[in-house]
Amino acid sequence: MTQAQPLQRKVWTAVLFIAAALIVLRFGLLLHATNPLYIDEIGSAVHASSLLATGHDFAGQAWPLMSKSFGGGYTTGVYLYPLTAWASIFGDSAQALRAFSEFVTVLAIIILAWAGGVWHGKRLAAIMLLVGLTLPWNWVGGTMAWDPAITPLLIALGFLFFSLLARRSYSTQNQILLLIGLTVSFVLAAYSYLPT
Repeated sequence: MTQAQPLQRKVWTAVLFIAAALIVLRFGLLLHATNPLYIDEIGSAVHASSLLATGHDFAGQAWPLMSKSFGGGYTTGVYLYPLTAWASIFGDSAQALRAFSEFVTVLAIIILAWAGGVWHGKRLAAIMLLVGLTLPWNWVGGTMAWDPAITPLLIALGFLFFSLLARRSYSTQNQILLLIGLTVSFVLAAYSYLPT
C-alpha cells in the first residue's frame, strides 16, 4: 500500500462526511421552517391532499394529467403523483411536502455528480457533489413545495443516461434501455413544468 492510498481514502471519507452533513443540514433546516405555504405551493398541496383522500384532484378530476392551480397555472401529474405518494408516507404538512422537493433536489445533485464522474472520474464527481450541495439557488428551490423542483431531477437523469451511452460500451439491449431512459427522462422533464 502506497502513502497516497491512505491519503486518498481520508479525502474520500472527508468528502462523504461533508456531503452527508450538508444533506442532513438541508433537511434539518426544513424542520425548523415555520412559515406557511406560499401561494405557489398551496395548489400542489391541496391537489396532493385531495388525491390522497379521494383519488381526485381538488377540482374533482380523477387521474389528472394536469390540475389547475391558483393564479392560472397548472400542476402536472409528473410532479403531483410522486408528491402524493410521498404524502401518503410522510403526511401532507408544509414541512413534509417541502421535504419532497428537498429529496428530489438532493437526488438530482447526486445523479448529476455521478454523470460528471462518468465523463471525468471520481474527482470531478466529488467536486460536483459538494458544489451542488452548497449552491444557494438549489437551496431555495429545494425548500419550496412546487413542481419546478422535480425538473432538475429528470434532466439530471437524462444527462446520466446520455453520459453512460456516450462514455461506456454496452450490449445492444442495454443501449436500447438507456435510450428509452434518456427519451423518457427528457419528455417527462418537458412535461413536468410547463415553462420547461
